[in-house]
Parts: sequence; structure tokens; C-alpha cells
Amino acid sequence: MQLRVRDSLVALSLGAVLLGAPRPGHAILGFGPKEPPPPAPVAQVGLVEGPARYQAGGQGAWAPLTMGRKISPSDVVKTDKGGKVVIAFSDGTKVQLGENANFQVEGLEAKKVSLRMTLGLLDAWVAKVKGRKFRIRTPTAVAAVRGTQLQVLVAANGNTDFFCFSGSIGIEPPSGF
Repeated sequence: MQLRVRDSLVALSLGAVLLGAPRPGHAILGFGPKEPPPPAPVAQVGLVEGPARYQAGGQGAWAPLTMGRKISPSDVVKTDKGGKVVIAFSDGTKVQLGENANFQVEGLEAKKVSLRMTLGLLDAWVAKVKGRKFRIRTPTAVAAVRGTQLQVLVAANGNTDFFCFSGSIGIEPPSGF
């Protein structure tokens, strides 16, 4: 009788191993269904204090910037003396522009976000999103940002200072290496 119980346990163990093993085309082998890419982030004005304006698509007339306005690729945002703007992204990223700043969203895609800061102070809290490239361009440098809290200061002559408070950034010339 003991032999039969042991044979049954061996058969059950072997069956569990076979049923749990990956089958051809199984996702564990790199085939089969994959997770869909994350949606492209949306940027929206969360705060406006003092004088601030925007230029849709980087062309045409300037208009007053208001809370809740969506910021699209190529839109330019400017703050004047005493102005401050916070732009919130749907992925949790947030950027804050200080006074006398000039900022543009170059691209908003699921795998790539590109911002341009040509003058003034920008504080950023960048959410870490797997597989996404997040870049901040200035007249003299490009910063690749990874889950970071940072500050960018661009002087009138284009000189740029980057300050990284957490996470990491890689900085290269604007033309790349």
C-alpha cells in the first residue's frame, strides 16, 4: 500500500511540473501577448501667478495663459517679471517656471518627452516611467533625465546651470557627442 501512495505522489508532482512549465509561445519566453505601451502624457497648466502668456504652436499672437489650459507640442510659455507657472503632466511629472522664463514643449510621446528652456529658471519633478526618454534642451546643453528632481537655470547669454537634487541626469552638448 505504501508503494501506491508513493507512486501517486510522484505522478502528482510530475503533473504539476508539466502543467506549470512554459509552453511554446508562452510570454515568459518573449513571445505572446505583451503589455501595451503607456499613453502619451498630457501637459496642463496647474497654476498661474502673475503675468504669463503662451503662443500656440510657437507661432502667431501671444495670449494670456490660464489655469487648466492644455499645453501641446510646439506651444511656447513665457513668464514676465513676477510671473510663475506650474505645468502638470498626466504621468505625475511637474515643472515650475520662475519669472522671466521662456519654455517650450517640443514633444509629448509615450516613449519620449522633450522640453526646451531658453531663458530663466525651471524646477522639475520628473516621474520615472519605464522605457521613456525625458530630455530638457537649453541653448548650450541637453539633459537626459531619469526619475529626477532638478533645477535648470538659463542665463540671457544662454549659459546653463543644472542642479540635480535626486535621481540622475546626463548632460551633453546640444549637438550630441
